[in-house]
Amino acid sequence: MVTQSQPERRVRRRNNQANPPAVHLTRLDPDGRSQRLPAEILDISDTGIKIQLRAALERGALYSLETSAALPARQARVVWCRSNFSSLFHAGLAFLEKTVPAAEPA
Repeated sequence: MVTQSQPERRVRRRNNQANPPAVHLTRLDPDGRSQRLPAEILDISDTGIKIQLRAALERGALYSLETSAALPARQARVVWCRSNFSSLFHAGLAFLEKTVPAAEPA
């Protein structure tokens, strides 16, 4: 039986990360509360990012992303989040805009 491969749906090429840099997510809650979570970047493109972390993310939630690499701070919305059947989760986030200014150190 011959099957045809699915057409690529991505708009932009993604870049897999051989040595994943760390990223910190800060949840952007309307009530002013914040939640900071560490994660690792699995792959990244111009339009979004795939990460691995120890907590599930709520679909549609907004986060500010800051990396340890030379990448600009970004805001992103959670598109999907799945358990990888260990104690970790994989999540896909779509960037909301090109870049945002990095947070000032406290």
